[in-house]
Amino acid sequence: MPTYAAIQEAAQRIRDGVIETPCTRTRAFRDLAPGNHYLKLENLQRTGSFKDRGLVFDGRLVRLAITVKDRPGSLAGLTRAVADMGANVLETYHRRAFADISVGDVGIVIQMETRGREHVIEIVHRLEDLGHDVREEQ
Repeated sequence: MPTYAAIQEAAQRIRDGVIETPCTRTRAFRDLAPGNHYLKLENLQRTGSFKDRGLVFDGRLVRLAITVKDRPGSLAGLTRAVADMGANVLETYHRRAFADISVGDVGIVIQMETRGREHVIEIVHRLEDLGHDVREEQ
């Protein structure tokens, strides 16, 4: 759980790129719960990506480019190793035609959620121990 100080620090880092969005009163929930209900108009933000950038900054959202042998089961073994380390795989894709790798290898890019920067380092070291070339993509 982030501390209040960490939230304040993050707010300072992104302040120049965030538009303050208004709240509007709604009656849509009056049958569910009494009182005044307000909706924050996030649709007025240019993009919601500031939330993802904060996760990337903290190492909780990461994209790793990994070279593995182009053999059946390589992707399954790779994702199993990542899962065993406690990361959540969000997206994977192969790089063959445009990858700068040897014949017989394939580039795999995995976007994953982690517990933070130290967790990313643990994952990278584990994958390297398994014989994979690993680099973090920005």
